[in-house]
Amino acid sequence: MSSFRRWAAFVLAVMGFLGVAAAPTAAAPTARTAPAPAAAPAARTAASASAAAADTAFRVVTYNVCGSYVGNCSYQTTGRPDSQQWAARLKSQILTEDGRQPDVIMFQEMCATQREVVREAMPGYGVAWVPFFTHGLCPRWDRGYTAADYNEFGTAIFIKGAAADLPEQVETLTPIAAAGAQVRKLLCTSGVVGGRDTLVCNVHTAGEIADAGAPQMMAAINRFAQGRPVLFGGDLNADPFDPNLNAYYGIEGGVGPFTEVDQANRRFFDPRCARLTLCRSGDMTTEGAEPRKFDYLFGTAGRISWTGSRAITPAAGSLTHQPDHRALRGDAVWSDDVTAPAVPSVEPASRGVNEYGVVDGVNWAGVRKATAGRFAGGDDLADLLVVRWNGDVQLYPNEGGRLGAPTTVGTGWTDAARVTSGDFTADGLDDVVVRWTSGTVFVYPGDNRGALGDSAMLRTRYFFKSATDLIAGDLNQDGVTDLLTRQGDGTLLLYPGGTGDPTGLGSAASAAPDGLASGYIDRDGTTDLLVRQVDGSLLLRPGGSGAARVLQTAPASLSVRPMFEVTGDFSGDGRTDLAVRWGHDADRVKVHASPADVIDPAQGTPLPAVTHGSGLFAATQVAAGDLTGDGSSDLVVRWRWGNAELLAGNGDGTFTKRGPVGAAGQWSNTAHLIIGEYTGGGGRDIVEHRRDGSVLLYPGNGTGVLGTASTLRTSGGWSDAVEVVGGDLNDDGNDDLLVRWTAGSVHLFTGDGRSGLDSRIIIRDAADGWSDAVGMTVGDLTGDDGKDDILVRWRAGSAFLYQGLGTGAIGARTEYRPAGALTAASAVLVSGPDMIIKWSDGSTRLYPATPATPATAATPATAATPATAATAATAATAATVTVRSFDLGSGVDRFEFGNGGAWTGVAAVRGSAAITPPAGATSMQVVAVDEFGNRSGVATVAVG
Repeated sequence: MSSFRRWAAFVLAVMGFLGVAAAPTAAAPTARTAPAPAAAPAARTAASASAAAADTAFRVVTYNVCGSYVGNCSYQTTGRPDSQQWAARLKSQILTEDGRQPDVIMFQEMCATQREVVREAMPGYGVAWVPFFTHGLCPRWDRGYTAADYNEFGTAIFIKGAAADLPEQVETLTPIAAAGAQVRKLLCTSGVVGGRDTLVCNVHTAGEIADAGAPQMMAAINRFAQGRPVLFGGDLNADPFDPNLNAYYGIEGGVGPFTEVDQANRRFFDPRCARLTLCRSGDMTTEGAEPRKFDYLFGTAGRISWTGSRAITPAAGSLTHQPDHRALRGDAVWSDDVTAPAVPSVEPASRGVNEYGVVDGVNWAGVRKATAGRFAGGDDLADLLVVRWNGDVQLYPNEGGRLGAPTTVGTGWTDAARVTSGDFTADGLDDVVVRWTSGTVFVYPGDNRGALGDSAMLRTRYFFKSATDLIAGDLNQDGVTDLLTRQGDGTLLLYPGGTGDPTGLGSAASAAPDGLASGYIDRDGTTDLLVRQVDGSLLLRPGGSGAARVLQTAPASLSVRPMFEVTGDFSGDGRTDLAVRWGHDADRVKVHASPADVIDPAQGTPLPAVTHGSGLFAATQVAAGDLTGDGSSDLVVRWRWGNAELLAGNGDGTFTKRGPVGAAGQWSNTAHLIIGEYTGGGGRDIVEHRRDGSVLLYPGNGTGVLGTASTLRTSGGWSDAVEVVGGDLNDDGNDDLLVRWTAGSVHLFTGDGRSGLDSRIIIRDAADGWSDAVGMTVGDLTGDDGKDDILVRWRAGSAFLYQGLGTGAIGARTEYRPAGALTAASAVLVSGPDMIIKWSDGSTRLYPATPATPATAATPATAATPATAATAATAATAATVTVRSFDLGSGVDRFEFGNGGAWTGVAAVRGSAAITPPAGATSMQVVAVDEFGNRSGVATVAVG
């Protein structure tokens, strides 16, 4: 592969993606207390043939054609459309816009008759089709077709060079709204795209589907793919930052297996993404007064590299009566399977910054299954066990009304259909029960000490295949934990002790998916049944089968509905509580004391979690400096909605919220915020560079309060400035402004220490400029001369340090972080001798000042047999190091480490892994291994 191709593949690849896994076998995933060594997959024998396929470019197009009267956007609202003319325009304006036909076309809101006229206009394509319903207006496209199914309305996939009729794999999405809601379906088919066998999936989703159907669709895609690469697209009716899209994206809090066609399209980045190479953003694909990105093209990360994208706007009135959707086009190439990954990078030690050191940047939206029980602490408090999008099982210990930091107790649970808890081992301790999609039920014994034991099969394969829900509890009041299933027709079947013969327990026909829970909710000593309805209401059935009463009525808004609920003693008072994650309150779980006649979403006690919160995901700018005058660096955070907030530094790496900075909405036009000494008043000031090019100076009084702004540059003055940062680079005690311009030149404007700027110093001219930079940071990063230096981050994710000379000039550069190490950093701040990095998923970490020693590259490691778990003994005091791989064009599967002996394997999760060095080791070697068995060069890491 050429160096350009390698660079393009790197820039467009997403850090840490996992490939789509093969369908799970009947064996259940195991729980774990430490990472297990991963077996090395055999390298492919047909590498040369696959490499040839990697050179074949292909094109994908998705388009919502609005074939009926939906939204009054159809091609013609009266009379019979000229279908041939419509198809000719579609072909010329979208499908062959630049003379090249797409390899894959996805259509949404299409009438079956439209499908046929496109088939005629675009011969040589195979077609897959799924209807949602028959639409009375679809026959108006008829050109002599008489079959009844031409009234159908649905989605289609066209694959060039395939058979006339493609195999169709369909998943019907489960609605949360009342009966009669519009049916939505995921359509997948198989075909050869660019020379490789590929699963292609197309969908049109909407708000009446729980979580936009994402978990259900990802489970179906995994099931259909069988290890093949996936192209997935359509009209998702969601903005890129919607947490439901975490299932697809692998960046910014997402745990999905895909790269999106626009995620490296910096031209259309949201302002929050200004310093990122990859971002959940992109070109607008919908028309109207407020255009938005609703149409998407995803491809399997590490297998597919997007090389270009374009949103195509058809001529007004030529394809739709009124503007609705633009077509989205993506060009791609296959990533090869013969090139070895790059040498992995070793991340310096870090710790979370207050509650902003988050595990999941978008909080509980990443949780798909949850259950409560006495799993940790050796006490009677209810702990929370959750299963996330990526199949990780995390346990949050209850610390008396607060959840502690989570530990991962299992992996690979993506195929878990239901997770519940109860004592099935008769040892008085709560166990975890999992029903897999195969219908098999496994029990994982709990020890109330934070670990799960080896699983045992409670029910054999297919036994509960027809069950749509399953919970555990003593529902027949005999003192033994039972299993209760809900069948497809709503019938409730009780299995005494989990294995006895079933008896009927009434019906819950309107229950939502995963909508059953049990516990001592009304505190009368009997186990009750809680039912979450599809409309979002909550019903309580005392004693499991008593007359139901309403705890919460159906909400007026779909956003204010329970997403999951668990029961247990969360408050530590010895009584059962109800913990609910409400749809509008994604960053926390609320505890509602039971019993209660009404559960109010606006009430309840938050159940906060250590290192788990909203993070800084919505922050567009973060600035550091001592605004409060106590000698500790503070943070000013500017949120996406235009407000700013002061987080006062406590001097120990933690921060305390101090309230708003300025008035609400005051910072809505801010491009950059800089904290520094510009007025000579003794306190730190704030400089605001606005999007209109003006520059304002707000004097500070040393207590966090700002005075009246003065104007340093009027509107338009610095409109060509790409970036503005502050620092004292001429060592005169006054902070300066460093400006990087569109042309790539970099100028230093020295501060006069009064209320303005002094002379201009050229740091770089345009010919030798930094146009490829994504961010600059100024601070004493060398720590040995008291002079400010410049750290420059590049699009490749590397960082170079330019040592400040104290004269306004800079010296030679040295590598500070290797390529890829800062790809996902959206803000890099200097806090005294330490560094604070805000990552793209919203997590914010403090990195203590330590020498940055880049890993040294050596020859590729030999393929030694991975060590067994017994050889992976670690010292109790050994520090854990984090390794990352950012060269995912070949799909990094795992890391292997050792210190001269056998290699131990650790799975790469989103491109990273935590490794505890071998006992007594002073150094450690680490290599990255891709899914095809290719091994990187060796990174040698000093440890101990």
